[in-house]
Amino acid sequence: MDILYEQKIIKLHGVTCTACENKIEKALKQLDGIINAKVSYSLSAADIIYNSNEIKLNSIYNTIRETGYDVILEDDDIEEESSVTTTLLIGLIIVGLYVIINNTVGFNFFPQITQSMGYGMLFIAGLFTSVHCIAMCGGINLSQCAGCNDCENNIYSKLKPSFLYNFGRVTSYTILGGAVGALGSVFSISLKGKALISLIAGLFMIIMGINMLGLTSKLRKIMPRLPKTLTNKIDSKKNINRPFIVGLLNGFMPCGPLQAMQLYALGTGSFLTGAFSMFIFSIGTVPIMFAFGVFSTILSSKFTKQMMKVSAILVVILGVVMGNRGFSLAGINIADTVLSPLGISLNQDGKFVNAVIKDSAQTVTTKLEPGRYQPITVYAGVPLKWTVFADKGTLNGCNNEIIIPQYGIRKKLELGENIIEFTPIQAGTITYTCWMGMINSTIKVQ
Repeated sequence: MDILYEQKIIKLHGVTCTACENKIEKALKQLDGIINAKVSYSLSAADIIYNSNEIKLNSIYNTIRETGYDVILEDDDIEEESSVTTTLLIGLIIVGLYVIINNTVGFNFFPQITQSMGYGMLFIAGLFTSVHCIAMCGGINLSQCAGCNDCENNIYSKLKPSFLYNFGRVTSYTILGGAVGALGSVFSISLKGKALISLIAGLFMIIMGINMLGLTSKLRKIMPRLPKTLTNKIDSKKNINRPFIVGLLNGFMPCGPLQAMQLYALGTGSFLTGAFSMFIFSIGTVPIMFAFGVFSTILSSKFTKQMMKVSAILVVILGVVMGNRGFSLAGINIADTVLSPLGISLNQDGKFVNAVIKDSAQTVTTKLEPGRYQPITVYAGVPLKWTVFADKGTLNGCNNEIIIPQYGIRKKLELGENIIEFTPIQAGTITYTCWMGMINSTIKVQ
């Protein structure tokens, strides 16, 4: 039989990371008649050289589809438009849910983590915050566990990927807790440093979510990626410990509750105490995450893809939230900056608490709420005594520290009266926020 070499560039859909490159390349190179195959994550395409007398394009397309990815043909325009419409519809639903939750129970609550907290309460804190883990890391969890659809049909094969993934997370959290604890006496991150980290993390989360949705391939080249030799090694261990390795890397994801625990570990000043504290906390996050992973192994491939899209949209939303945190920690209320010229104010009820001047000083009292700080109006050049009253049940792990970046003020809140004193210098608007940058409010200086 004559050898007839042909080259074909195949456009792909669903390629979300370099691991996808390896997976498709491996499947193609196992086919008889494939001379060479190179898959590009950044271009979302496969460049293949094949012997057309030995293998036909339809066989190549079917192999790619069986691997879990779609081939984009010229006739797929209608299907692609439908896919985009579905994605946008899912996005609108999630944004709607986000707005509803943010204006009711809120996203800012998780158990207050303090140095006096016992290990039992750390476990409960992990249990409560594992819902946040699903929103943040659910797509990663799915990517490691959904592939088990082709595994042997027994309980062990269904449980193993989720177990390895969560074991990797727990290991990573524990090691990081120990490292942070050991550095506790000599290392701290400045407010500007936290703001910069949040801004960079938010930007990359938004880009990552867009890439996961497959809306454009132009942003993929600027995303950091592991060397292909390393991803090849990870992929080659798929049936052994790849979910474990991904779980290890998962420990470096930006996450509000995780940051709170890292600060807790930092305060211990001990490798062993920091490691054990993070271990207990991470164990608390396992039950729900483990169940989510196991559940994904019985999902159909089509449903899994839709779940990945949902997860991608959540990552974009959380990236926006993370970026907004960075601006808040830098003393910039980005929402007010954008909306104020349009005459739109985000201050709830639009009610400011006004300071009262007496004996060459001014005083103002506000009441702490679980997910909101009251905006206040003060006067420039007059010493201010601001009392924040925290009633029982209002303090949580997010609102328990007020930060005024413009004046370098950080005030840890306790039950009862909390006094903040400073002198506003000039008229204008000052943004103040919680230590996580999640709850923002305004000081209007007249």
